[in-house]
Amino acid sequence: MNDSRERPSLSEIALVVGAPLLLAVVEVFHPHPDLATLDVGTWLAVHYAQIPLFALAALAMVILVRARADIAAAVCRVAMFVFAVSYIAFDTAAGAVTGILVDGLLWERSQGANKHAGEGV
Repeated sequence: MNDSRERPSLSEIALVVGAPLLLAVVEVFHPHPDLATLDVGTWLAVHYAQIPLFALAALAMVILVRARADIAAAVCRVAMFVFAVSYIAFDTAAGAVTGILVDGLLWERSQGANKHAGEGV
C-alpha cells in the first residue's frame, strides 16, 4: 500500500505535543483562592500565558486533521477557530481583567491603610 502522507516536521511535532502540554503545565499553577487573598502576580502570569497557548493548542488540533478533507475535519477546523477566538476573549475578560482589577483594589486598600496609619499621630 502506497502511503502518500508525508512525515510531520519537527516543528509540527513540537507544536502538536508542546502547546497542549505547556498549557496543561500552566493550568497546574492556576490559583483558585478567594480574590481577597489572590496572588495577583501568579494570576496574571497564568492568564497572560493562556492567551497564546489556547490559540496554539487550537492550531495543534487543526494540524492533526490537515490531511483530511471530510466533514469531520472541516467541523474540527471551524470549531477550533471558534474555540480560539471565543475562549481567548473570555479568558482575557474573566482572567486578565479580573487580575488587574484585584491588583488595583489591593493597591487602593494599601494606600488607604497608609493614609489612616498617619492620622493617629
